[in-house]
Amino acid sequence: MVLPVSEVWNEYRSCLGSRHRQCEVFVDHLRNVVLEARNAMEGGALRGGAADAVWAQLTVVHDWLGSARDDVDDGFDFAVVGEPAYVEPGDWRSQWRNI
Repeated sequence: MVLPVSEVWNEYRSCLGSRHRQCEVFVDHLRNVVLEARNAMEGGALRGGAADAVWAQLTVVHDWLGSARDDVDDGFDFAVVGEPAYVEPGDWRSQWRNI
């Protein structure tokens, strides 16, 4: 005799966890690209009138990406904490699929 399943894994919660990591990697990569550009500027890659403006914008973007990384962590942490690990079999979260 097979007993009915009372709870199943929350696939949506699992997806949030994997997407969280993907977003972290993406933001970290962008931040490193901007840092490399700033390092190139320090090495003299751009000189003249536009150099100061480019440096300032690279600094703003680098700082913004650091803040965005924190927001990514906070947002995903909040979403995952709000999700139960297990749900009822008919719940939409039990049938969630990554697209």
